[in-house]
Amino acid sequence: MSSPSTPWTDERRLAALRTWSSCWTALSRQATQILLDALEPARGLRALDLACGAGEPALSLAAAVGPAAHVVATALTPGKLARLLGQRGFEQVREEERKIELVWPGSPVQLWQYCRETSRVYRPCYEAATGAELVELSAEVCAGLESYRLGNELRLPGQVVLVTGTRP
Repeated sequence: MSSPSTPWTDERRLAALRTWSSCWTALSRQATQILLDALEPARGLRALDLACGAGEPALSLAAAVGPAAHVVATALTPGKLARLLGQRGFEQVREEERKIELVWPGSPVQLWQYCRETSRVYRPCYEAATGAELVELSAEVCAGLESYRLGNELRLPGQVVLVTGTRP
């Protein structure tokens, strides 16, 4: 299969992702603040944040519980969250990577369709693509996912990063 006529890393698409990133950060901080206001977390609380992504709500929760806080968070990529906790004054920051297998109970086409219909993360890229580019991209993605097929499901390798830290 030929490569798309306009690469998915061209400046127009990267700009759309950068625009989305700042909007998502602002939105997630607002949602976190609503949760913190409703929960009224106690000082020194132990906190767990699953799938925290870029650190929200883990970082805001850590700030809310103050001194003696202990935060445990999970992410999909190593490095960033541990660095952020260290920058926020946490000590004994530890990061541990665990390999996992994610199972999708369907075909590559179904997974791609699910991602396109539910993921707002990549929507600016889909909207920026021409019809022909989107058809070509879809074919490439589905062909790549086919290598993970086992019977009627996809078995996708992944990792989870467990980050812990204590605030003095």
